Amino acid sequence: MKESNNTKALPSDPLSYAQTLSTIISTPLLPPSATTAPSYLKRALSLSIGALSASAARSYSKAADAIAILSAERFSVDVNEWYGEAKFDIMRPHRGCMDSASKIRTALQGSKFAISQPKKGNAAAAASSEEEVSEAVKATRMVPQYHGPSKDMIHSNCATLELEMNCSEWNDGVELDDTIACLALQSILNGAVSLLDGSKSRSSTSSGEEGEVQSTVVSDLFSLSQLLSTTVSELKVVLEEEAKVGLNFITAEIEKETIEAKKKEEEKRKRAEAHAAKAGGGDAKADKDEFAGKSEAQIAKILKKRAEKEAKAAAKKAKKGGGTTAGAAGEVIITA
Repeated sequence: MKESNNTKALPSDPLSYAQTLSTIISTPLLPPSATTAPSYLKRALSLSIGALSASAARSYSKAADAIAILSAERFSVDVNEWYGEAKFDIMRPHRGCMDSASKIRTALQGSKFAISQPKKGNAAAAASSEEEVSEAVKATRMVPQYHGPSKDMIHSNCATLELEMNCSEWNDGVELDDTIACLALQSILNGAVSLLDGSKSRSSTSSGEEGEVQSTVVSDLFSLSQLLSTTVSELKVVLEEEAKVGLNFITAEIEKETIEAKKKEEEKRKRAEAHAAKAGGGDAKADKDEFAGKSEAQIAKILKKRAEKEAKAAAKKAKKGGGTTAGAAGEVIITA
């Protein structure tokens, strides 16, 4: 917690916590000579830190699917091939897996990117290409398979932890065993680590495993609460980074489409202008004097041929339809 005018950071160590709190409220919580904090204070503080971290992990687990959807678009993962109903609702119907796959399918309906990509070459080449798929793409394809159980584990053990925090000792001389709280926190930690590893893989195009968080079995309640707090804080940072990468991809694609649309519109405008200019030039040419640059004799010859053609055409028309037509000397010729 950052210090400000209204807040003060409190240490997580039970003894230091009690001493700092005593100073703030001006009331001693422990004897001045105390070198260790009472067990009840250590338990209460550990459960408080663990509960806050567990609540944050539950919130981040709900956002993890939505953030992974951006990665599915970024890597062009075919929604029907990898998140289809047949693969989860029928062939592997774990509740959490089905829930994640369903959310991804719904969000990616109509996506221009999360579609089947054309396969190049023969079957051997396709198999070789499949082997070269990066860890980021593999992690994105398998999202429902590890998001589902991770979310189930986090949510169910948050309920266990909530119940444990509301339990009481049955007398002053008996302390509650920490096994239930430790198992709950350990399960939540495992789920958070799974989400963290997946998001780290999806955020990077590298196939390396540098910095991968490994969940460890810890039986001490205080140590577990501290480890969970650290892991959940890192999960938040990594999910935010993945979200930024996904949003940057979508923004870049939108900008490309906008530029392409403007380019097509400009090309369309230029074609229309060229067509209009061509049509206008043809009319002007038709209006131009067809006899320009010709001699009197040439013009007379052209007119004579034109008249002969017109006379022949008229004669043919009259012959087909019957009636009369004018002769060359002005007499009337009766046609059958």
